[in-house]
Amino acid sequence: MRGGATSGGRALVIGETLIDIARAPSGIVRTHPGGAAANVALGLARLGRPVDLATHVGRDADGVAVVPPLEAAGVDVVPVHRRPDGQTFTAEALLDAHGNATYTFDIDWDVDLGHVPRAPLVVHTGCLGAALLPGADAVLHYLAGVRDTSTISYDVNIRPAAVDGIIDARERVEAFVRISDVVKASDDDLAWFAGSGAVDATAAEWACSGAAVVVTRGAGGATLFRGAERVHVPAMPVAVADTIGAGDAFCAGLVDALWNEGALGAGARGDLEALPTAQWRAVLKRAGRIAGLTVGRPGADPP
Repeated sequence: MRGGATSGGRALVIGETLIDIARAPSGIVRTHPGGAAANVALGLARLGRPVDLATHVGRDADGVAVVPPLEAAGVDVVPVHRRPDGQTFTAEALLDAHGNATYTFDIDWDVDLGHVPRAPLVVHTGCLGAALLPGADAVLHYLAGVRDTSTISYDVNIRPAAVDGIIDARERVEAFVRISDVVKASDDDLAWFAGSGAVDATAAEWACSGAAVVVTRGAGGATLFRGAERVHVPAMPVAVADTIGAGDAFCAGLVDALWNEGALGAGARGDLEALPTAQWRAVLKRAGRIAGLTVGRPGADPP
């Protein structure tokens, strides 16, 4: 660990909690608690980090089911949805023969963040919580208000099936990139955003805004873009059960590893920007290992 900038404080994760309904090619259907934000919060808690999750869970049977595993891991669930009596969100994942998932969603996102913690050490958001209106605008406003105290971590994790108006969605992604210190995007996210031939060019452009941009490439590993610097690490070899929650586990590992390096919190922003290449390589390896362990298990079940 480099210094004491992150010896205290809590993480705040903002976004969706839902039920993953996984349909295998064989016809077998399995359900798992999930949602990108909930998965990241669960991963951080299992890694020993104090974490609050600002989210929505319904008062139905699914809502009763999703909260206990989070709380058992140490996550403090903070309800923020404007319709707390609604149903729990769902994501139906159609798995192919390699365990890759294609999603359809039943979700709305309208939140009030007025009573969530105001000065967390790090705030992480992304996926549907940073994409669906009107809630995404509330999340962006909250981030602008805590940038003076907190590191901002953003996972693009775009779900085209859930996003209306591709042009507006792209503008929203760019707004979150501009306010963030750390951005994680898969190569699929960047191909959706700018075309398959512009993945690295887009990541490099985003890095020019000052963010550290990490591109995940599945079995191809992960690449850091920071200014003109490029750091690549290979993926951990693993037998894939399915890819549900892989990117979320990577995000939890990324935040956890930067926490280890003393590079979180607004007071450590200079340390994050100056983090040596060797440390970044270790950060990416740790995040990749955590994601690799997760894809070896059914559902979003981080180590």
